[in-house]
Amino acid sequence: MMARIVEGCRVLLRVLSFTAVTSIGIFETLLGQREDLQFEFISVEQGLSNAQIVSITQDSRGFLWVGTINGLNRYDGYGFTVFKNDPQDSTSLAGSPITFVKEDRFGFLWVSTESGGLNRFNRERNNFTRFTHDPNKSGSLSGNGVGPVYEDTNGTLWIGANGVDRFDRTTETFTNYGHHPFDPVSLSSNYIMSILEDRSGTLWVGTDSGLNKFDRNTEKFIHYMHENDNPQSLSTNHLWAACEDADGTFWLGTNGGGLNRFDPSTGECTRYRYDPNNPQSLGNDKVSAICRAHDGRLWIGTFEMGGLNLFDPHRPGEPVFVRYAQDRIRSIYEDRSCNFWIGTDRGLKNVSRRRAFKRYF
Repeated sequence: MMARIVEGCRVLLRVLSFTAVTSIGIFETLLGQREDLQFEFISVEQGLSNAQIVSITQDSRGFLWVGTINGLNRYDGYGFTVFKNDPQDSTSLAGSPITFVKEDRFGFLWVSTESGGLNRFNRERNNFTRFTHDPNKSGSLSGNGVGPVYEDTNGTLWIGANGVDRFDRTTETFTNYGHHPFDPVSLSSNYIMSILEDRSGTLWVGTDSGLNKFDRNTEKFIHYMHENDNPQSLSTNHLWAACEDADGTFWLGTNGGGLNRFDPSTGECTRYRYDPNNPQSLGNDKVSAICRAHDGRLWIGTFEMGGLNLFDPHRPGEPVFVRYAQDRIRSIYEDRSCNFWIGTDRGLKNVSRRRAFKRYF
């Protein structure tokens, strides 16, 4: 059954009709002030298909889409509509787990899966068109294990599959840019963790083996890697998350190397690591999600119980990370109403502008 189409702010405020509020005490902000936060809960019995949240987005109609390890969920402020694979229906979602959800400028929702390829949601028919790898078909998707989907300023889609694929909307075919062991200017790895276009239009690709800068004219890559004797290099080559700051700085989350501040003009990094002797350091060195908020602060998710970390990169003085909620965080999303949605292994949390958390599990 199709969910109601409502305004984005109404969609997200209607969640209050479902929730029970529980006080969680006092939280110290970056300014040293203290404020009360509250959890609000929704159970799996109320509609969410699974508690392990991987990807979150809000579409142009106000719906919240939540990708889990077992199904895709559309939330309309009243309840969840769940999409799963039906082996008897080739227009159903290709599979689970969901790895990424993204709406493009034309209103198409793209859903990546771990092994079922890429899916495009057809709103009018309430079903999916599948794009999969076919070794006998030129221009097919390079692999069925699909990760991030990124739309650049020209409206071109870049997909992390077996390398990076550029999607041609007219022919609905893919051009692949992959790793080739004997080509030093090819992509450093085919395992894609993040894709980002900077303010100058340059495409950057984060992998499990370093950061790549793509020259669209020559179709060659420049690699930025960890160097043992260079403290201004990446702290580790295994990248997990990326975002761009207002001044063009990149923030890179790594698997075990903490948070890296990367200057694309120099290729140099400043590292922020967990320090067990400093309660204001990063909560954990496995940084799985980064979201730059409308106020310029960074919401940083860590994966090994380091929880949520709030960081103001423009605050003078020593870096201060405010830690909150010892969850394993997979994704963080800010909606158009400036509410934050946090995907964890135990459910979905929401921080509204009045700073109330809601969890769906």
